[in-house]
Amino acid sequence: MNLQTRMATRVGLLALLVTALGFTPAFAQGTQTGVLSGVVESTDGAPLPGVTVSISSPALQGERTAVTDTAGAYILRGLPPGEYRVRFSLAGFGDVERTVQLALGDVRPLNASLGVATVQETVEVTAAAPSILENTQVQANYRAETVDKLAMNRNLSAFAELAPGTTDNGPNTGQIVIAGAFAYDNVFLLNGVDINDNLFGTANNLFIEDAIQEVQVLTSGISAEYGRFSGGVVNAVTKSGGNTFFGSYRADFTNPSWRDESRFVKEGIAANRPGIRPNRDDTSRIHMATLGGPIVKDRLWFFGAARREGSVESRNLTIIGTSYDYQLDNNRYEGKLTGAISPNHNVQATYIRNTTAEFDRASINTSLSIDEHTLVDRTLPNDLFVANYNGVLTSQLFLEAQYSQKKFGFRGTGGTSQTITDSPFLALGLSGGIPGFSHYNAPYFSSFDPENRDNRQYSAALSYFLSTGNAGRHDLKFGFENYTSSRTGGNSQSATGYVFRADPIAQGGQPIRDGQGRMVPNFVPGVSRIENWISLQGAEINIQTLSFYVNDRWALNDRWSFNLGLRYAGHSTDATQAEVASISSSALVPRLGATFDVKGDGRWILQATYAHYAGKAAETQFADNSNVGTPNLLLYQYRPDAPAGQGIGFAPGFDLNNYNVIGGNFPTSNVFLADDLNTPVTREWTLQAGTRLGQRGELKLIYTDRSTTDFIEDFITMDTGTTVVTRDGRNFGTFDNVEVRNTDIPFREYRAMQLVLNHRPIEWFSVFGHYTLQLRNHGNFEGEAANQPGISSIIEDRPEFYNEARHYPSGRLQNSQRHKARVFGNFDIGLGRLGTASLGALYRYDSPQRFSFSAPNVALTPQQRALDPGYARPPTTQTLFFGERGAGEYESSHLFDLALNYEVPIVKSWRPWLKVEMRNVFNKQPLVGYNTTVTADANSPRDALGLPTGYTRGSAFGTATADWDANFAHLPRPREFRFSLGFRF
Repeated sequence: MNLQTRMATRVGLLALLVTALGFTPAFAQGTQTGVLSGVVESTDGAPLPGVTVSISSPALQGERTAVTDTAGAYILRGLPPGEYRVRFSLAGFGDVERTVQLALGDVRPLNASLGVATVQETVEVTAAAPSILENTQVQANYRAETVDKLAMNRNLSAFAELAPGTTDNGPNTGQIVIAGAFAYDNVFLLNGVDINDNLFGTANNLFIEDAIQEVQVLTSGISAEYGRFSGGVVNAVTKSGGNTFFGSYRADFTNPSWRDESRFVKEGIAANRPGIRPNRDDTSRIHMATLGGPIVKDRLWFFGAARREGSVESRNLTIIGTSYDYQLDNNRYEGKLTGAISPNHNVQATYIRNTTAEFDRASINTSLSIDEHTLVDRTLPNDLFVANYNGVLTSQLFLEAQYSQKKFGFRGTGGTSQTITDSPFLALGLSGGIPGFSHYNAPYFSSFDPENRDNRQYSAALSYFLSTGNAGRHDLKFGFENYTSSRTGGNSQSATGYVFRADPIAQGGQPIRDGQGRMVPNFVPGVSRIENWISLQGAEINIQTLSFYVNDRWALNDRWSFNLGLRYAGHSTDATQAEVASISSSALVPRLGATFDVKGDGRWILQATYAHYAGKAAETQFADNSNVGTPNLLLYQYRPDAPAGQGIGFAPGFDLNNYNVIGGNFPTSNVFLADDLNTPVTREWTLQAGTRLGQRGELKLIYTDRSTTDFIEDFITMDTGTTVVTRDGRNFGTFDNVEVRNTDIPFREYRAMQLVLNHRPIEWFSVFGHYTLQLRNHGNFEGEAANQPGISSIIEDRPEFYNEARHYPSGRLQNSQRHKARVFGNFDIGLGRLGTASLGALYRYDSPQRFSFSAPNVALTPQQRALDPGYARPPTTQTLFFGERGAGEYESSHLFDLALNYEVPIVKSWRPWLKVEMRNVFNKQPLVGYNTTVTADANSPRDALGLPTGYTRGSAFGTATADWDANFAHLPRPREFRFSLGFRF
């Protein structure tokens, strides 16, 4: 059976399932608009059919209407976020009007009671802000104007980290961990489009901060309308035009001299380390402008935005602390047209362009670079096009459809010299107190191997409203999505094709340099290594995810409501290499939720959800058998009889004849993917209880329980066999085969409590707060690391050599953080003709992150080598754990940030404004990370495998060896002042 036939069969089976469930077929990824629905009754409780429900809003083109059915029910879909005026009218009854603030993705119940009147009368009721009680989805909504009053960044990851149940403890900058899941496996949506980096799951910068209207963060109990994640969803929309002209200009000013030096820098200056200096005095500016308005009122609107950044940031190399200036030139543009074919049919088209040039950027990341020779200049072309339609077909049917294409590339991201002595070096972490993987001598990656990470989406959804009287109201939705992730490039690890593994010579934990200013590698017989990466430049793979879902929002009565959903995802691959076998897999996952209103008045709410989430088809896993992003690899070890030596000028160290081949990986030869390889599945259930605090506040308690199954792992066992690898007439030798398949041998478990508070005690003061307690965030499988998303573990890799306690122990995962609290609020003070002042305060508490006591590159013992059953390439080194995973912890942090905002009206709607920020007001600099280098103590007692059970701490253990700007920053950003000014109209 070919791939097309298998996919057609599965689609047919799903269609039969949908028909069997009684759902009307229909055709979308997520929700970028809101829904209003409810029941209209007379004052004596009788349903009122024929009531006209009319809504208008600055966010809506024209007025939209609905008419209640025989049960008095109505629904209005496809409503952009904003403030709505809702009118209920029926001849012989007094009109009722309400004002509702509808949030992004909000499903708002809005009931009304009409009284008989001899004359027409109007009752005005202002509804509360978006509720955290009315939806079983655990979510947080943040309007841009609220966040803008705080002293914080305004990118999408910063919005997400502000929410409960999230942390920024992922291994790479810009990643978010949601409910303990993999940091690379979330979805960032902008205007309904996936803007993820294909590998790391971070958001491409396809947004302009002043153009963002609202951001929704979904962390648990997530509807079947969303897919391709195991963590959660960050859903954002940008502004559109309107019937009146509006716009803004903003300039942000930063200067390194307005920020205190970190402890790391001050200690380096005090120790007279060469090249380290105080923060430089150089003001950077970011300019932003927006403009929107009508082309034809109520028919055609436009919106445009632009951003220009030219900034310089003082950074410091890890370990040695040498200062350097990272420079960024970034231009972004957005253009959007919104049109109404009629009041009930709307179309929208958006184009966003983001061009970035970086100078003196660490080629891997700042946490690894210990040498200025690792810095590169690169460019990142990036753009997005989106077109969508939504329309009311009948009073019961609503249609949405969307197409998008995103492109993102890397140019000039690595080295340019092909001389072997200009290869990058990575430390082994065995001597001198230099942590393993510290990067020196030359840039990583190759400028000769440009890379593209693109995607394309088609989606559609059809909603059907069914009112059944005593059986309640059903908002049925059936959606379709075709998502293709594309990657081009061989991921060359260096311009020379070689990466050397050797520690630099160091004194007192500091690397020394030769007469040419180069760090001095130490070539040790039997220890030093070479990785020979043989890339296939221009290789390409496409991974298609075909999804269908059904979802029913069922309001049974005043007390009970349900969210019932089912989602199907099928995966297939297509590679340019003929020898790469395509795979075909699928997953069918439920999403269920229930709400019980204890008294039927919305005051006390009890909720529960049960859901499965099928993660994305990660390219690092589903492309393991191709050369796209995975070069062929030969691993060499310096022969025991080779001469010892030091320095870049030591010729024997660069001569491959002095090395033995000890391993290798040839994706199209000895790597095999299971035909039915599936994405991991996360199983989750939640219990929720909430109450209203008067008319202006809400409090909610949430318990979340998650576990993951069907991990994607590589297996290297005697049963997997061997392959003789021949390429271009060259015999590379015999290698152990690698099989990639699903397994439940690893485990990850997450349990947490969240307490969420939203309160506006008085008109000019609002406060938001939440506390997350991780009761358990344990496992024996990390599945990711710095610059390595979606990686396998050592579990079932030549298992005869290893045991769980020493090689893959269970315990607290690296993203574990027991306590997190955020409290923030705005104090708004009206000054009459003098304008408005507001004070934004943000308090952040983070308990310590975890680390493991582990030593890399420990040689195998004779006892282990004696267990070799006959592998073609048995291992020679290993990483040893001492104690359980996550046994160590860093320091906690309490940080407080303030922002003062002032705005004054000048002429008509023109309002100049000023913002002054003080971040980390009390200049707290705890060690939220530090050097954790340990080595195995050869004099300690041995275990059954002959391995040392004790360890020795490195000379720099417990000290900050990286500044605040690094991945795994060892210190929070020191106290800093920032200024912004501009105008709005």
